[in-house]
Amino acid sequence: MTTFLLSIIHVTILVSLMACRDQALEQQRAEAEQLHSQFTSGNCGVDVVSDYNSMVVDCKSMYSRSDIEDCENKVVKFNSKYPGINCKAERGSGLDKETFYITESDIKALLKEVQNL
Repeated sequence: MTTFLLSIIHVTILVSLMACRDQALEQQRAEAEQLHSQFTSGNCGVDVVSDYNSMVVDCKSMYSRSDIEDCENKVVKFNSKYPGINCKAERGSGLDKETFYITESDIKALLKEVQNL
């Protein structure tokens, strides 16, 4: 009877430890995902920088009305996806590397500029 009771206690402890480990892993996964999409403070997340770069490339290559509309759609989509954006990123490499901020006011100014074309 004592052996059976000890076995139940060991199994209970083991299950509890496994549940804690799973919860910790899930929390780490959530924190990593948050860093990828971070945009309201600190460094911009990888996903944010990728979306920003895509938008900038499209908006630099405007030769027709269709290109302007594509740029405008990208800016609107970016602004909707990252409301209140205010984070910093880096561009360039080596000696040309510089830090810059991506802010909601800059995105809105870009949208206004594109809409006035």
